[in-house]
Amino acid sequence: MFIDTMDGGKRIWRYFETDETWTASVVDSSEPATMTLYGAISGHTLATAGYNGYYTLSATTCDSEEKIEACLTILDKLCDPDMLVLTQYGLEGINYEWNEDGELVDLDTEDSALAGNYAGLNQLLAYLPSTEETTVNVQTDKFSAAQTEAYAANLEYAVVNPALSYTVNSDSYSENGATLDSEASTLRTQYICGEIDLDTFKASLNNLLTKGYQDIIDEVNEQYQANQ
Repeated sequence: MFIDTMDGGKRIWRYFETDETWTASVVDSSEPATMTLYGAISGHTLATAGYNGYYTLSATTCDSEEKIEACLTILDKLCDPDMLVLTQYGLEGINYEWNEDGELVDLDTEDSALAGNYAGLNQLLAYLPSTEETTVNVQTDKFSAAQTEAYAANLEYAVVNPALSYTVNSDSYSENGATLDSEASTLRTQYICGEIDLDTFKASLNNLLTKGYQDIIDEVNEQYQANQ
């Protein structure tokens, strides 16, 4: 069992399938090993922020209104449908093609080296809107199909957390947030694995409040109220 995000599961799955580390399935030795992607269990699931950070504009480099506007224009244009396709799938006719049904067919599965043409560009995306709203991707492998099913199964449990963006400006989170988050994650894993019971789990989380989480909560709420 592996508790992580979908991308984490994808990396392990791809690791099973590569020539250098090809791992046989215990069910069918002629096929590579795969993973079963679970989502909600008993009506609960672990969600992430959906983004890895935030953009900053250098005051030294962007020293004029024109340069600032140019940077903001790029970020804005990255949300256009054509750019969403380009940064996600690469160049038409090289990395992908359209079939007769108007569906996008990913060609990189035949030659993974092709993905180097645009690898990493999707880290620039805000996913507003998501690529799913601009394209229909043909499922070209077992992982893609399993991922789509997992997304659909967990959609009803998705809840936006308005506090996440405010932690950036929380001094307490900058100082202790990473440590506290790590401790909370460890406690969650210990509870799931049966190493601690529910009462101990709750008591330990309350202890984290006194170690700094309450300060973070107060600072986030102050920012949130100021923006209402």
